[in-house]
Amino acid sequence: INVNLTYELDKLTKGNQQLGSGEWSLIAESIDPSAVRQFIIQYNIAMQKQLAAHPELANDEVALQEVNAALFKEYLPLLQKSEPTIKQPVRWKNALGELNANLDISIADPAKSSSSINKDIKSLNFDVKLPLNVVTETAKQLNLSEGMDAEKAQKQADKQISGMMTLGQMFQLITIDNNTASLQLRYTPGKVVFNGQEMSEEEFMSRAGRFVH
Repeated sequence: INVNLTYELDKLTKGNQQLGSGEWSLIAESIDPSAVRQFIIQYNIAMQKQLAAHPELANDEVALQEVNAALFKEYLPLLQKSEPTIKQPVRWKNALGELNANLDISIADPAKSSSSINKDIKSLNFDVKLPLNVVTETAKQLNLSEGMDAEKAQKQADKQISGMMTLGQMFQLITIDNNTASLQLRYTPGKVVFNGQEMSEEEFMSRAGRFVH
């Protein structure tokens, strides 16, 4: 089974400012229909057993969500056996250009994965390209929508985006070339290439953990 869902936003406005338009897609490929049926059957049977054994779940939304999450995680490997791929391209454009982001994930069969850290992902590619004039224009439009005059809105936007880019470079989250900020991540079991720098997945997770905290 292949699935392609696309959501388009023709126009986004705030106040009297038109911020642009965009498109987001969710593409899933190589989904095994028999695995989907088996997942639904086993998940529903398990949920019915939980509700029969714990009728109080029907009145406890938080506990019910926890059970849902646990059962989904338990039976997810059924869907992973066919090693489907998931793609999520995003684009946003305004009068000065277009921003792009793409996330491609190849799901792994946990029984076949060689990774000691993540047995759910076979490969992952993530790319973001942010032309600085486009993001600055968006920041300026937001400032204008807050009531700033044109000159102040532009100066504030320049300052905001410059600060964000400086912070992104300081944390080595982005690279800037030809007035475009970029982020690139390539992952396969045992190896990560982040913005052109190769490292082990253990090192990448350690770096990511330090940034999050």
